[in-house]
Amino acid sequence: MDIVSATRASNVVTITITTKESLNLSPGNPGTVLISGLPQGSTNMTNFNGSFAVGAVLDSTHFQYSQADKDDTSTCAVTCLASSGVPFLTYMISSSITGIAINPITRQAVFADPDTTSSQILYIDAQSQSVIPMNLFLNATGQVSTGSPELGATSVAFQPFTNTALSFNPKLNQLSFLDPSALQRLKILPTNQTAQTTVSFTPSGAASPITVNLSGALAVDSANNLALAVNSGSDSISVFKLGTIKPVHIERVKTPAFDSSGAGISVPAQLTQAVKITSGVAPAPVSGVQIFGSGFANLAQVRLDGVALPNCPGANCTVQSDHQVDVTIPVSIPDPNSPNGSGTMQILTGPRHFALDVVDTNGVGSNAVDFTVVEEVPLAGGTCTAPAPGGVAIDEVNNLAAVANTGCNTVSVIDVNPTITVSNQVQPNPNLGHILGSIPTGGSPTAVAVLPRLTYTGQPANTSGVGVVTNNSANTVSVLDLVNLAPVNDSSGKAIAVSVGTAPSGVAIDQETNLAVIANTGSNTVSTIDLTPLTASPIGALTPATAAVDQSPIAVAIDPDRGSNGRGLAVVTALQLNGAAQPNGVLDAVDIGGSTPFKQTSGSLFGIQSLTGIVFDPSVSPALFYATSTQANQITAFNPDTGQTQSIKVGINPNAIAFNFQTGTMLTVNSLSNSISIVDSQTFRTKATLGIGSTSKFAAAIQTLTNLAVIADQANNRVILFPLPK
Repeated sequence: MDIVSATRASNVVTITITTKESLNLSPGNPGTVLISGLPQGSTNMTNFNGSFAVGAVLDSTHFQYSQADKDDTSTCAVTCLASSGVPFLTYMISSSITGIAINPITRQAVFADPDTTSSQILYIDAQSQSVIPMNLFLNATGQVSTGSPELGATSVAFQPFTNTALSFNPKLNQLSFLDPSALQRLKILPTNQTAQTTVSFTPSGAASPITVNLSGALAVDSANNLALAVNSGSDSISVFKLGTIKPVHIERVKTPAFDSSGAGISVPAQLTQAVKITSGVAPAPVSGVQIFGSGFANLAQVRLDGVALPNCPGANCTVQSDHQVDVTIPVSIPDPNSPNGSGTMQILTGPRHFALDVVDTNGVGSNAVDFTVVEEVPLAGGTCTAPAPGGVAIDEVNNLAAVANTGCNTVSVIDVNPTITVSNQVQPNPNLGHILGSIPTGGSPTAVAVLPRLTYTGQPANTSGVGVVTNNSANTVSVLDLVNLAPVNDSSGKAIAVSVGTAPSGVAIDQETNLAVIANTGSNTVSTIDLTPLTASPIGALTPATAAVDQSPIAVAIDPDRGSNGRGLAVVTALQLNGAAQPNGVLDAVDIGGSTPFKQTSGSLFGIQSLTGIVFDPSVSPALFYATSTQANQITAFNPDTGQTQSIKVGINPNAIAFNFQTGTMLTVNSLSNSISIVDSQTFRTKATLGIGSTSKFAAAIQTLTNLAVIADQANNRVILFPLPK
């Protein structure tokens, strides 16, 4: 937004923008603005530029924010801009912080506060959304917890290749080496110079001079492994060698935009170190991949999973400098590691996670970084132009993904079999990601669950498996044959549609007892349906049973070994009313082991008002449930035996959750931040946050064998096949 003028009166600034533009601020949630380019005020020479929280939106060309200073007016002379945004996260930190740096590899930020006697260094981990303080004691290194506090650190920097932070103290003329992992100072180096000084000058139009304190500065040349400290008082720069690192190192990999403009994408995915292929489109080499780092002048190889790209250097690789290599990724490459040494490795024919590294002419290899091939599966076509995919489930036996298309009242079935056998040879499946067909459902199919081992009466020979779909607007569930792409019919030949509660949402199936459990959001109940009558001859009727739970149940997961007689316990996400106070999120444990389900216990999460997705982890003892809280931006681990919980921060507004208990990989789909978070359930730490989003509460599932995430990208009417790191 172009600014015309700014006026400050009684510590309130009013900004006027040009009438040629519309004010891109929501009055209900105006967020933050960055003001830049305004000259000093004409009356008192005050500054209007900076970042401010918008206090009020007055009309289409005026808004206000608070700034404590003298009354003044500034009129734009050249280009003055107001950039706006709504912050996803706000961290409470000291107002006297002066230094900030970010590690581009770990995404960790470091801050320096020169005026505090504790927590002089702060680290912010964006993945876990945590603020981690570190104390500095005078002239102390290593693990120290007492001593005289050190004041004065004003600047910080990162050497990302070694994950070393540095701080500069101009009062003591010292440079400190910091370990962000161990939270300790490793070394102190004196500059033997004078960092601080003052200068005075009289601004144009001012009557009296202004005195400015200069406290030096700090920067790191990561490629050459140097730290540079600016000594303002000595008019010098101190240069420090930061030790020895590997001569070949990758800092980052830049790939072409995942979603190109004009491609019919309404919410583009923002993925780095990843390239996209499209189901049904012939693969082609991908150019424009750039590797940044150091030691590339004598490049010998660029490798994917240890296999060198051909013609590199050459047609596939151009060394731009010691710090940059431009690469074209071919569709496939010769693989000398194949059984007979003459095979090929497919790169751009299906989703796959690679380790990318480079090797120089001396045989020295770099660090390995992630490089991911992601496949999109467009769902729109024919009469279904806006499928709005919602729920996802994976049939692990038949290697099928079932995707509920809320906008078209169908379920799409996608081939996710990683391999096929041809002439007794196992080969990559060329049809991975292909849509096999679609099956009609009831109104607004929302979630889907599968029972691969059940064979219903009349099912074609040598096939098995059914899927159960909740039809949110029809208050029913459908039963589908995913392998044969057809609804399952009852004894009269009609497609089965079982009436349940109001607005059914989540569904899960007990694989041992054939019991489907449905969360009815509108009627505050859970329905259970025994699917065993499908095996009778003729097919028997499916009769639901009902149990009351707390308000607005959404998602459900099942522990098959808890409950009455060890025959099943379902946990449902819901809301617990507290009179006039805000409701709390609650996890209701429903015993499904007997003939009639009943709510056994509840675990209330005070201060958390929204729980959506839930999964079950059988691999730990005791077995746990993991639930997402959209408002608290976290996953909560829940033990129904004790009611104990443990939480971890993830992305903004996590709606959906998927889990692979074999690898311990957990994934949340975060709707507001348009991202996914990858969590290690063993350490309960967020490993990565990536720019893929969805708005559905049941938008993801993970294939156990391959660790392939299937994500329903509702806004873009497609499914994303994302290979997770193993």
